[in-house]
Amino acid sequence: MSQAQSVLAFFNEHAGIAYCDDCVRRMLHISRVHLNERQMTRIAVDSGLNRQAGKCSVCAILRIVTKAF
Repeated sequence: MSQAQSVLAFFNEHAGIAYCDDCVRRMLHISRVHLNERQMTRIAVDSGLNRQAGKCSVCAILRIVTKAF
């Protein structure tokens, strides 16, 4: 499974919950080198995920978060 597929599967399994990029990478054991902000944005756009400013459900920091509906 590719990293993009892993990220998409993660968001589909946790639909409605907002996660920042850092927490997604930490939970999926992917380094920033292998999944950066530009790649996360591309995955979100291509997959119809919502990406906007908000509070991460894990770290509770206000930053760009992504979630599936």
